Amino acid sequence: MLDFEELDEKLIYGLNDQGLFDLLGCDYMRVVTSFLNLLITYNNEIIGIINFNTEYTRDFIFIDLYIKEEYQNKGLGKEITKYVINMFKNNKELLISQTKESNIKANKVLSNKGKLILKYKDINYYLLSDLSKLTDEKLQKLIDHRYYGEKSKKLILNNKNDYIVIKNN
Repeated sequence: MLDFEELDEKLIYGLNDQGLFDLLGCDYMRVVTSFLNLLITYNNEIIGIINFNTEYTRDFIFIDLYIKEEYQNKGLGKEITKYVINMFKNNKELLISQTKESNIKANKVLSNKGKLILKYKDINYYLLSDLSKLTDEKLQKLIDHRYYGEKSKKLILNNKNDYIVIKNN
């Protein structure tokens, strides 16, 4: 059975000291700067972490999911993603999950639960919220986000440079 426990600062430090973040491939700084982190257990064993970050924007919640390799390909990613979507379904912020194009497993789960809306170099961005909430203005903010909040004056909503906008109206 899947369970989720909110991580406080003390638990985060303890898990880092135990090497869990290294095992999962988690970025420690990303975890400690997130506004919410959940520890995922399956049958009372720690199998992963989810962190939620706004990354200097109030329009999006970025979701990072890390699952131990031995628990991948068991349908747990689908269940966890569904849990996260339900958790934030009434929020005004849009849920975004990103993964490398080469991460076949994650891309499969995310394409089943969300909509691929943007590619940036080798990163795929998936919207896990209602597509009708993604306005062109918010999509432009997502593109600008890659520049850490600075306006990308040269980028508009079409194929430019390293960006490919996937969103369909």
